[in-house]
Amino acid sequence: MAVVRVERYVSVEPYMHVMKKVAAFMYGISIGLSDAVACYNACNGRHQRRVETVLKPWYDAWGRDENRSHMVQYYIMSMKCQAWINGKAREQYEALKPVVSVNEFGPSMTRYTGQIAYMTESIRSVE
Repeated sequence: MAVVRVERYVSVEPYMHVMKKVAAFMYGISIGLSDAVACYNACNGRHQRRVETVLKPWYDAWGRDENRSHMVQYYIMSMKCQAWINGKAREQYEALKPVVSVNEFGPSMTRYTGQIAYMTESIRSVE
């Protein structure tokens, strides 16, 4: 008889600095606000109203100021480093200097492999 272990994810009220990093990453890789909110909520226990209230002003500010540079940092997967979100009239793929690269990342590099797998599956199952 096989034993199945089920890990339960406990909803934690999201911290503002974490929400900003997630928002910057999502914005930087061109994920729209509604999809970013849905993804964040699927991963963090469905705090939809607060998440949308917090993410929307950042998305609006980053999208509105076309000439501003260095608004916020995010991790750009294609370059494997931290980069800047710049206004649309500026260079979009500007790595931070000095370049700090990350060679390995992902669920297996954390101690939360089971939780991450569970959350990924719950996102995939959302219609």
